[in-house]
Amino acid sequence: MILRPLQFFQAWVDSQCEQTGEALIQALRDDVRLLTLLKSEPDAEIKLELLDERTK
Repeated sequence: MILRPLQFFQAWVDSQCEQTGEALIQALRDDVRLLTLLKSEPDAEIKLELLDERTK
């Protein structure tokens, strides 16, 4: 039956998308932290806190 390989492929794609999303979120956090270090700005720290809260 062809349905089983399609289900496996869909699960693999979903897993890859989830991992990619997590990697993008981590990269965004790292960018915000770097910008915070380069330009100490209260708004940047608040944005980082909001980003952390949204991804928990």
